[in-house]
Amino acid sequence: MGLFDSIKRAMGGGGGVGVKLAAPKSFTWDDQQLPLVITLQGHKEEARTIERIEFELQDLPDQQTSGANSDPTDRQSGTILTYLWDYNAPIELGPKAEHTVQITMPLPFTSTAATSVIEPDAVGGMLGKVLGSVKMGPPTNVRDYRLTAKAYLVDIKGSANASQNLRYGGAFRSQTTIGGFTF
Repeated sequence: MGLFDSIKRAMGGGGGVGVKLAAPKSFTWDDQQLPLVITLQGHKEEARTIERIEFELQDLPDQQTSGANSDPTDRQSGTILTYLWDYNAPIELGPKAEHTVQITMPLPFTSTAATSVIEPDAVGGMLGKVLGSVKMGPPTNVRDYRLTAKAYLVDIKGSANASQNLRYGGAFRSQTTIGGFTF
């Protein structure tokens, strides 16, 4: 938990509940899922109930991960991918209690999605020819993502959250075959 999260929690933000997120530092779409560990910390004096935990996987624009000399026109408009997934299981937290949950979050793409294409004959005409040349699948050129876990509380307007940056391990990976050997 960072300094501002500690201040927010001390002032009653997030219902006085703390959230810690542990995720792998890197992933590929072939993994098909992310193993996560969520640690929830209860309010100092009162019991709280977590209604659900919402997870958001979002790519980071290059300007948030690159140095000051990076090209400002490169992906400055924002995100390519935003994926939301909910873990719906009420969790009771007593005063000062700590509860850890291990969750497996499915990823939005599979390895076969990266190679799938729309069949031109299925759409027909010029639109079918254009769509048939477009690969539909995960963004494989994006390196950096942010995963946010947001715990929603019952009977209290508010939520507590935690974030972690992840690196996509398959970006810019290429294979070359020469004489039957793949590099």
